[in-house]
Amino acid sequence: MSLARVALIGGTGTGPLLASMSSRPVRVPTPFGTFHAALTDSATMLVKRHREGHSVPPHRIEFRAIADGLRRSGVKVCRATAAVGSLRRDWPTGTIVIVRDFLDLSFRRSTLYDREVVHTDVTEPAPAAHYLLDAARLTGIEVADGGVYANLDGPRYETKAEIAMLASLGAGIVGMTAGTEAILLSEARVEYGCIAVVSNLAAGMEATTLDHEDVVHAMNARSADLTRLLQRALELAGKE
Repeated sequence: MSLARVALIGGTGTGPLLASMSSRPVRVPTPFGTFHAALTDSATMLVKRHREGHSVPPHRIEFRAIADGLRRSGVKVCRATAAVGSLRRDWPTGTIVIVRDFLDLSFRRSTLYDREVVHTDVTEPAPAAHYLLDAARLTGIEVADGGVYANLDGPRYETKAEIAMLASLGAGIVGMTAGTEAILLSEARVEYGCIAVVSNLAAGMEATTLDHEDVVHAMNARSADLTRLLQRALELAGKE
């Protein structure tokens, strides 16, 4: 079944963007549950990572159904957005980061192959990053390239000690979703690229505590630039 070549996974703060794109619902059965998405008139698959109303927390997302559903739908290239905490003071709130690599420290079953031996190379876990960089260049939007994303389960935020450990391991940003997507989409042979928006400095880097409403506010503040970037990146992918 070939429904679309290009997909977009939207997370926190991207609901209005996805809702603004004319589309029809799509349901695809997979061994990991039903894949829920929407298909635009231009044959772009739209996925709300947390479903309608941001109702599914990160540790309950069925990432395997998303990856397998995109594969079964014929998708070859996938963009994603992610709200992240920054471990670098030179990447303050509002910074847009193009993710290049991941540290997966989650405890999820991040494989599509439970019953057969399949070893997948993830030397380049975000091969579609070049579309995002080209889109940034064409739109004139400033981005930071080379982000290393530390992937944890959530839904809680990290402790100060955990953030110090992640920084020592080379992570520049931290989140709860994109690393798992990158692994599974690599197995599904779908090129993945992620735009991360810094919504806060990580635990221990500011005197204030972390609050989800602050995360949403930070994402909304960059929504216009994020929309322009994603639209141009989708156009570039669709032309190849």
